[in-house]
Amino acid sequence: ISTAGAVAPSEDGPTSATYATAWLAAQLDAGIPMQNFGSPDWGVTLDAALGMVASGSGGDQIDAVWSALLVDRDAAVAPGGEDSPGRLARAVLLAVAIGEDPTQVGAAPGADLVSRLQATRRTAGPDAGLFGSQDPTYDGAFRQGYALAALVAAGTAPDETSVEWLLSQQCGPEASAGAWMPYRADLAVPC
Repeated sequence: ISTAGAVAPSEDGPTSATYATAWLAAQLDAGIPMQNFGSPDWGVTLDAALGMVASGSGGDQIDAVWSALLVDRDAAVAPGGEDSPGRLARAVLLAVAIGEDPTQVGAAPGADLVSRLQATRRTAGPDAGLFGSQDPTYDGAFRQGYALAALVAAGTAPDETSVEWLLSQQCGPEASAGAWMPYRADLAVPC
C-alpha cells in the first residue's frame, strides 16, 4: 500500500471520507487482493471493502472484491490452509453488509463461513472461548471482537464462553479501564 499522491488531510468529515474512499477505490482498482508490503493481503482487502460499504461508496470495487472472494475464498479466509477467524469474520460481515448469504460463499465444501468461524472456537484450556488456534499475542482481542460481531450480524448467538473470554481480557480498574490489550496471558497483571 502506498501513500504516494495522498491528498492533504481535511478537518471536514465528509470531505475526509471522500478522499479516503477514493484512495481505497484506487488501491482496489490496482488489483485484488490489495498488496501490503509487497504481498497480497486479503485481510486489508476485506477491511477496505467493509470501509467502502460503511461509507456508501465503491459499488464496483465492492462487487469486484466479492467476486474475487468467491473465486479465491480459501486463500482469503484460510491463509496457509488454516481458517483465520479474523478473515472469516470480515468475509461474513461483508456478505451480510451486501445482502449475500454468509453460509453459501463460493462452492461447497467450505461455503458456510459462519460454521467455519464457529469451528475455530477453542473449547478447552486457558483460552477456552477464543476463536482461532493461532497465537493470540498480537490480535487475540481484535479477532475475538470481529468474530463476535460477525456471528451477531449473521443472526447467530455466540457461545457464552466466547463473550466471557473477551470480557475477561478487558482492562480492569486501572487508568485504561474499558480498553483492551491485544492479549493478556496473565489476567492478574494490569494493562
